[in-house]
Amino acid sequence: LFSVAPARRAPRVLLRDAVSRHAEGGLPPASAQRLLVEAASQALEKFEYQPQEQCFLALLRLRCAASGASAAVAVEEGLLERLLSGRSAAQLAEAMQSQDKAARKEAKQAARSAQARLKAAEGVFELGGSKHGLAVFELPRDG
Repeated sequence: LFSVAPARRAPRVLLRDAVSRHAEGGLPPASAQRLLVEAASQALEKFEYQPQEQCFLALLRLRCAASGASAAVAVEEGLLERLLSGRSAAQLAEAMQSQDKAARKEAKQAARSAQARLKAAEGVFELGGSKHGLAVFELPRDG
């Protein structure tokens, strides 16, 4: 029999407290530490391919209704890959440059779908530290 350790419950905090904790070094990039923040996406401020790192850099502006605070946070690479139908940033960038019109269309649709999902997110976000700063690791569940 396999036993599964119970999932640790991340603490729920206000967005401004998550930003402060990250700024003070409380959420280092390689750490598994996470915080839960209730917020709404206000805008997708950046969604661009970084060829030198072979990753997308996505910045999402979140707003916390409880405190009125807002902050731009990165979107963690694994979450972006899941939103892009399992494609890595390099794979998506390659498909967007493909000579195959159908491959380009499919890649662009995956990117538009990911962007729409990020822009519409509202509820409890899971935040943590990343190489791009404070980042969203999980979006709120639908419904």
